[in-house]
Amino acid sequence: MQYVVYRTKGKNPDFPLIVDITSGIIGRINRRLVIPLMPLERLDGSPVPKRLTPVLTLNDADYVLMTHEAATIPQCVMGEEFCNASHYRGTIKSAFDFLLDGID
Repeated sequence: MQYVVYRTKGKNPDFPLIVDITSGIIGRINRRLVIPLMPLERLDGSPVPKRLTPVLTLNDADYVLMTHEAATIPQCVMGEEFCNASHYRGTIKSAFDFLLDGID
């Protein structure tokens, strides 16, 4: 579901979560467009382009939306639901628009 965050089934500790950005209007398809979320502390203070990689606070922890790492994955490999991030809809859409068009 759009803007729902899932735990990943993968073993990469840099990306423990993904947010599904696929529109629900498309219906049930076998792949979803997702953006990985990285725990903020994994950046070790490295600067990030804030318009492209905003910080989202989810369940009392900060995660960086790694918009430039967006990919499609089979729906069957998505893990369990972690939380709903629909309150960050505008932030996520702005970051993706910036990736595509270079504008907010």
